[in-house]
Amino acid sequence: MIVKKYYPFSNVKDPEFKKFVQMLNPGYTLPSRNTVSNSLIPRFAVCLTTDCWTSVNNTSFLAVTAHFLNGNMELKSYCLDCTEFSDRHTGQNIGERIITIARAWDIDYKVTAVVSDNAANVVAGIKSIVEYFKHSHHALSKLPSYMPPKNKWDCQF
Repeated sequence: MIVKKYYPFSNVKDPEFKKFVQMLNPGYTLPSRNTVSNSLIPRFAVCLTTDCWTSVNNTSFLAVTAHFLNGNMELKSYCLDCTEFSDRHTGQNIGERIITIARAWDIDYKVTAVVSDNAANVVAGIKSIVEYFKHSHHALSKLPSYMPPKNKWDCQF
């Protein structure tokens, strides 16, 4: 259900979702978010797509989706989060939220590209993510071990 409908993996920690699964199958143990992340998100590079929008009732949202090639070279896409975004829509706030989501899934050092529409605030947010990677010792130290051999996709924003 989560994968086919592109629901965020964060649903596995929602108390009501846990109750729902327990009612369906009391013997089933729901995997943790880390288990889902480690088994479904690859060892190598991940591309993120993101979008911000405001609903008809004036509630703002931000969504982040991860895209990657699995071991069989099949393109996989998973919605990591789709959440209300009540902060000001500045580039810094958007960038920080995307980094927070990437960190929560322990993929912040695997991100090689972030794609969005051309809204100025989102572009500024993506530039702040690039700066994060340039200055993050944690991300920089782990990145080489996750890059495929002879990677010819090295790009700079």
